[in-house]
Amino acid sequence: MANFKIFDPMTMDSNMLPNVAGNYVFLLRKGSQLPQVDINPQIPEVPLDGNTYQAIYTGIASKSLRQRDYRAHFIGNDASRSTLRKSIGSLFGYDLIPRKEGDLKYKKFKPADEEKLTEWMMSNLLLAFVENADPESMEDKLIAELNPPLNLEKNHNKVNAEFRALLSKLRCRPVIGSAEHFTSSMKTTIKKTIPTQ
Repeated sequence: MANFKIFDPMTMDSNMLPNVAGNYVFLLRKGSQLPQVDINPQIPEVPLDGNTYQAIYTGIASKSLRQRDYRAHFIGNDASRSTLRKSIGSLFGYDLIPRKEGDLKYKKFKPADEEKLTEWMMSNLLLAFVENADPESMEDKLIAELNPPLNLEKNHNKVNAEFRALLSKLRCRPVIGSAEHFTSSMKTTIKKTIPTQ
């Protein structure tokens, strides 16, 4: 990652991100951590600009790093358009709702939760990026070398396999208001109310 540059959404203008294709890696700020769930992932450390960061997700911008990374991930209000937002929101346990009424294929979070998610990402994450006209080949290499815990596709590393399985399950929870959600929430309620011996 020697050629990658750091973007800080708290202190830098989004226009500093190039409006071209490239690769990116989301990093935890110093002292930040992912939302805690039953399984804690091993998070890889990467050296960059004389510092060491934890890499949680890598992806590609096929057209514009500025559009993809900043507008879709950092300040987007629609997790159905950002794998990263959907994963982090699912770790927080936010309820899923349809992107559009009656559309159960694409899911996002309630507006208030999307707002909280944006605030958390802005204050806890940094972005490493590099311009690249052919980002797909580098993406495969970065996933293989870094094994970022929030990369589910193309990631076959045994390390964090249990965490990825849990995250996949959390991301596939039923949409609020659906019959499926009602049934699963009833099961949870029943399980919680059974007294322990």
